[in-house]
Amino acid sequence: MARIAIVDGASGHTIDATISLEARGKPIRGAFVAIQSETDMILGRITEVVMTNPIHENPTFAPVIMKQGSIPYWSADVDIERAKIEIISVLDLTTAQRVPLRRNAASGTEIMPVDQATMSQFAIEKQHFMVLGHVPNSGLLASVVNRHNGPASDDTGDLGGYGEARHTAIFGQSGSAKTVLLTMQIAGRLAAHPQMGLLMPDTSGDLADPTRHSRGDFRWNYDDVLKAAGVRIDRIPISNIRLTSTDTLASKLQPLLAKRINMAADNARRLSDLIVNALFGTQDVDASQLNARTILTHAAAQIANCYSTPAQKKEKPQDVANIVNDSNLFAVFDRELARVRDLFDGRIPVRDLVRDVLSDGRKIIIEMTGIHESDHRFVMHEIMRQLVSQANRIYHSGATANALVVLDEGQRWVPEGSDDDEGLSDIIKDGFRTTRKLGVGWFIVAQSPAGLSKKVIRDCHTWWFGRNLGIGADRAHVEDILSKDGAEAYRQLAIQGGYFWVAAGLDNNFGTGTTYFAIHPFGGDATKAFIDANTQIFGGRNAAVAAA
Repeated sequence: MARIAIVDGASGHTIDATISLEARGKPIRGAFVAIQSETDMILGRITEVVMTNPIHENPTFAPVIMKQGSIPYWSADVDIERAKIEIISVLDLTTAQRVPLRRNAASGTEIMPVDQATMSQFAIEKQHFMVLGHVPNSGLLASVVNRHNGPASDDTGDLGGYGEARHTAIFGQSGSAKTVLLTMQIAGRLAAHPQMGLLMPDTSGDLADPTRHSRGDFRWNYDDVLKAAGVRIDRIPISNIRLTSTDTLASKLQPLLAKRINMAADNARRLSDLIVNALFGTQDVDASQLNARTILTHAAAQIANCYSTPAQKKEKPQDVANIVNDSNLFAVFDRELARVRDLFDGRIPVRDLVRDVLSDGRKIIIEMTGIHESDHRFVMHEIMRQLVSQANRIYHSGATANALVVLDEGQRWVPEGSDDDEGLSDIIKDGFRTTRKLGVGWFIVAQSPAGLSKKVIRDCHTWWFGRNLGIGADRAHVEDILSKDGAEAYRQLAIQGGYFWVAAGLDNNFGTGTTYFAIHPFGGDATKAFIDANTQIFGGRNAAVAAA
């Protein structure tokens, strides 16, 4: 194994080195290297490679270079390449324990490429980890920490939990394979820790189909991965799910009443609250009561209470009577009310699904493509309220949940600077902030960090950045989270092209939460590659076994 470089000097946690002639022209920027001293082994990463030439840098020769270009025997022949190496970790060679940097490597010390066995010695997690691909340009397997959201340990030893939940953000433009990265991490987490629950609302149809992202020679099927571990996800269409919240119903009735009775928004909300309270009080919504005649009868009885002038108090009940007495207007109202009723007419209450996820480790995808896009927010509103409420209830009973929640299209639900009327963004932000200690970890996926709430981004613990985010406001987020070296690695991988991910955070398996890590995801048959690379999870079972 030929050396890559030789140590020239060191300052703090940075080593200066001269690149060996044999390593010139190779893609070593971002490569991991090993540097051995008398007592320690240092794991480093090449963060910068610069080329100098003493003749070309000497202004005396500038006129010659300007006139004739290169100088024979000097141009190119005496080029010198130097590198800066970031120290990632240090191992005591006697104890094989991670230790602080105790002494600088001596000048002249050889800097060697890292093989898989050496890399594994530096892993933070040697048992609870997940391989997601390869370290760019090296062939080394790239892994992340892979624990569940329950207790870390007890008297019996390591339980494989974080001790509290962690949140993850995934950013990437369309076509960056966000969903593949998301479902790969979810599949690896659930396969290793089947006691975890999963709640994954799918509003775009992008998550429920496990084969959707196979293209050409690329194959990825997260169902086959989970099957290899004996784990199953239930896919439940929204038509089978019943909303029960009177607040959700009042929110749904408001625009219908405002439009058909010609009411201002605030008056329509007041009327919808009065109707819902009269029908259900503090009880769950009963869909059989949501018919046009019942709603309009209560509207006629209550509408005068929404106005202050005598004229309005007299006129508005007549507006309701006009709808009741006009068969065409009545039919239109009944047809629009049916869309509201459908949300409250399913077989399974939302609260039961959320309870099963948080208490029993059930894995659920809610398929929401069967309803109008405008209704997604109402469903999400009730799901999020139930999630926060039930997680708190479990916690105050003396236990904790152990579950993952996926929020796809994150910029749609918690955009930066948004002030949604129904308060959905605030519920999600509150849930993001408070459910960590309750054992609920979130994956939030968005096309752009600039479009997502800064508060939510700050509350995450690991951040992933895919391709095409290197401009404008997105670039500022990349540089802020990944640091200078990580942002430079991102730019280099962008030049190289193809699919890649650069990340930072607590799931880094080979450094601190502030150092970046980069991954080239599996290509070809990614399902088989993922299972084969994670024998610590699947026990050597391959994709053929998964499909059997």
